[in-house]
Amino acid sequence: MKKLITLTLLLVLGCTFSLTAQDLGHRSIVKTDLKAYVPVNFNVISSINLNYEFKINKKFSTGIVGGSLIERTLELGAAGTAGSGEKLAYKGEITPTGYFLNPYFRMYTKETFNGFYVEVFARHYNYDFLIPYDYDKSGGTIVANAVANAKAYGGGLVIGNQFQFGKMFVLDIYAGAGMGVGNAHAETNDPNLDAQDFQDIKQEMADLEDVEIALVGKAINNMTYGANSTSAWADVNNYAIPMLRAGVAFGVMF
Repeated sequence: MKKLITLTLLLVLGCTFSLTAQDLGHRSIVKTDLKAYVPVNFNVISSINLNYEFKINKKFSTGIVGGSLIERTLELGAAGTAGSGEKLAYKGEITPTGYFLNPYFRMYTKETFNGFYVEVFARHYNYDFLIPYDYDKSGGTIVANAVANAKAYGGGLVIGNQFQFGKMFVLDIYAGAGMGVGNAHAETNDPNLDAQDFQDIKQEMADLEDVEIALVGKAINNMTYGANSTSAWADVNNYAIPMLRAGVAFGVMF
């Protein structure tokens, strides 16, 4: 009798699992954002990325996107006013490296994995890069790089539409925005500079007013500066930054 009851329970559980699996169909999608591989002349950050989406039920899914930046050179611009009233402008090239993580939760209006959806996402990134600069010393010009890091946490809202092709393939088109809070640190310790040079660099940075950085905005109110005998640095702490999430991803269901 015990064996019969056990077999019956196993049969019921097996049938229930089978019906559930059949009802929900494919449970997972692995995708990659095609937009992230655009040519270098678009002046955007590019990445090798992977997106995993898991079906919770007929209307909801959850997932995570992770990526590592492809080394590509971008143009960075900044403008400001010195304490004397002189207008200053900076333009240079940076090559960021690093990673990002993007967990999300989706609600589909039709059925999970297919059709229009609304998404809530969180985002974290950590990027390293070099900032080129020049410094006049003893009648010559020293060209060097400041080592910099930027990281942020935030989130936002996305709308999109996922199209199914055949029994396995999907095309996911989406766009949205949010806000985040970030920190950045830039530091130079060029051996060609001495303690007085580093103090001068610190003062030059402190004399700037209304600094505006392309795609970031005015950050001067959040900047702090420092120097010692071997380096000079600048920090931006707890600065509000926009976070954009948009792409065209191709994937496989299984």
